[in-house]
Amino acid sequence: MPATRTNLGRLVALPVFSVALAASLHSPVHAQAAARTDSQVATRTPADARPSTWARHQGLRASRVIGSSVRNPMGQDIGQIEDVVVNLASGAARYAVLRFDPGFLQFERVFAIPADRLRMLDHHVVVDIPRERLERSGIEGAGWSKDYFSDRARIARLDSEWGLGDRAPEELVRASVLMRSPILSSTTGEQIGTVEDVVFAPGRQQVQYVVVDFDRGWLGSDKRAAIDIAALHRSSTRAHALTLVTDRSMAQGLRPFTDDRYGYFGDGSFVNRPATRRQG
Repeated sequence: MPATRTNLGRLVALPVFSVALAASLHSPVHAQAAARTDSQVATRTPADARPSTWARHQGLRASRVIGSSVRNPMGQDIGQIEDVVVNLASGAARYAVLRFDPGFLQFERVFAIPADRLRMLDHHVVVDIPRERLERSGIEGAGWSKDYFSDRARIARLDSEWGLGDRAPEELVRASVLMRSPILSSTTGEQIGTVEDVVFAPGRQQVQYVVVDFDRGWLGSDKRAAIDIAALHRSSTRAHALTLVTDRSMAQGLRPFTDDRYGYFGDGSFVNRPATRRQG
């Protein structure tokens, strides 16, 4: 029986959420996928899930994933992607945070779901979980803040709810916060740029790189560069800032980044991997 708002005992099998990422998918392959009929999408099941061609060759920009609409199998909008939570040290995506319409789950909450429970189906992200487990992952609206995932005890409880077992302490950060983070020089402490976007590797829950927009006043010219997330570390002197081991001469030598690189994963030779020495 199709799921409705009055028949939602479990979100299993048919009741899955399709997250439209059309805004971030502009390749010819995606255009062909988007042309499929609604009936073809509605009848797709987890059993035939497979990475699409675009998912193998294009990454997902956090700026376009966040805010994407969440839909049920009938194509009805039921919410949106609120955020993605990543491990700053490894770049692994730990949780996706969803916000459902109040009339759908009758809660004024957001819901944190392990990122590895998300699966790509062409231009959709599919979540297949029991309703009762989803409800236990709810975060009250009043408690949802940019520092929510900084509390390791809170994360341990959330991991326990999802049966993820004991994990070593991790430094988690919301992608929405990471995208606005100032970048400081680890040698001088001055601000040298800002994170423009975060790009996830295709087919994996992993940050491929972050794009740093360097300040013109620091370099004397406009420059962006794709930086391995392992080279960025949380500043100990400024809240929500990150440090990068670099100086002007090193920054001048970084391989530049252009917009066309956002959709290219042929090799990754344009990703810069500066020293990862922790400072700041």
